[in-house]
Amino acid sequence: MPVRPLIKYWIPVAVWMGLIFLASGDLMSAEHTSRFIGPFLRWLNPDVSPATIASVQFVVRKCAHVTEYAILAALLYRAFRQSGGLGRFARAIAFISAAVYACFDEFHQSFIPSRTGALQDVAIDCAGAILGLMLCHFFWLGFRSSPTSVSGGGTLRQIARAMRPLQWTKNALLLLPLLLAHEIPTAAGVAKLAAAIVAFSLFASGAYVLNDLLDREADLLHPRKRMRPFAAGALSRRTGVTLVLILSALGLALALAVLPLTFSAILALYGCATMAYSLYLKRVPVIDVVTLAALHTLRIIAGAHVLPGIDVSKWLLGFSFLFFLSLAFAKRFAEIQTHSSESAAQLPGRGYYSAHLRFVRTLGWGSALGALLVIAFYLGSDKVQTLYRHPAFLWLTCPAVILWLGRIWFLAQRGKLHDDPVVFALSDPISYLTGVAILVIAVLAV
Repeated sequence: MPVRPLIKYWIPVAVWMGLIFLASGDLMSAEHTSRFIGPFLRWLNPDVSPATIASVQFVVRKCAHVTEYAILAALLYRAFRQSGGLGRFARAIAFISAAVYACFDEFHQSFIPSRTGALQDVAIDCAGAILGLMLCHFFWLGFRSSPTSVSGGGTLRQIARAMRPLQWTKNALLLLPLLLAHEIPTAAGVAKLAAAIVAFSLFASGAYVLNDLLDREADLLHPRKRMRPFAAGALSRRTGVTLVLILSALGLALALAVLPLTFSAILALYGCATMAYSLYLKRVPVIDVVTLAALHTLRIIAGAHVLPGIDVSKWLLGFSFLFFLSLAFAKRFAEIQTHSSESAAQLPGRGYYSAHLRFVRTLGWGSALGALLVIAFYLGSDKVQTLYRHPAFLWLTCPAVILWLGRIWFLAQRGKLHDDPVVFALSDPISYLTGVAILVIAVLAV
């Protein structure tokens, strides 16, 4: 290899590896980093607790792991791509090299008295490497290729659209078990909840991309879904597969690194269920909407496993399943109505026909009434008396919930509902007013 490419591409890699090696010694141990993190936090807030200092130090140190290996992977990718002649294999070899160095780094730390080697840190390092390679990939697509867009903007914007960031609001369901248990988390608990939401958002985005890839042909026949990046040809299948792998790996790696194993197991179960839905279940009538409702309920179950001592109520699970089942039926109703008014017309990529409109509407309303009954039975249980001082106020949630669901179905019947009721609610003032009203009722009951 000529000397100039060696200096330009490989010397930065060697220097950065050397810095990581030095940092993995006693110099950047937890004992030493606490000497400046602790005083800095006490300067900001003299009343800060030792537990808060420990949690902040933990987050800072793990973020440092992610950052240093993101940079290392980016440097390795640059070196392999520009001077190694590896072409499309450069990204994979860069990741493997970064992962091997992460294992060596942890092995090295096991010999340092003030450090310990941990497989969790290897997972975090690998997540950082994936992040670095993802940023390189986005940079390459966004600035070195000619982007194709159906609505303006370059490839980066299309990738952001494919990830469906509006859908991330659904992951607020992870907070429900904690809120309904009337528990106030510590600073460390808040950090874990934030990590859980980020992990679920990344993992779910991977599932959305996979579903859009598999639904590409069916989306072309839909008046709105045909504008999705993959259906419109703004993003290639190769980019989609890359996104699925990167987003899923990042979400799962973050969960394994900082959250309980049960949460990671539920996240993996969510991934298996979404894959089964995308590959087959979405074409089976009724089973498809049951799966969608179960996926929303899984978020609540996962939220109960972020922090210790939080139980998920059977009432909450029953209500959430029936509530989201009604919304899933409303979603299908809107899709069937949008597609065609002919009784023989089949919804593309699904197992429904236009003649099923009444059937879907009946089951949707039945699910809504079932959710209302669960609230009523819960308000009559002994558990309410122990959690609320004025539980009678909670009966006001019944008309609020049924009026909101009734409005969703009324708009669906008139053809004015977005394909996803949750996305529709985010732009609907009445939905916000309903949420505020329920929050006020809960405060009055407490």
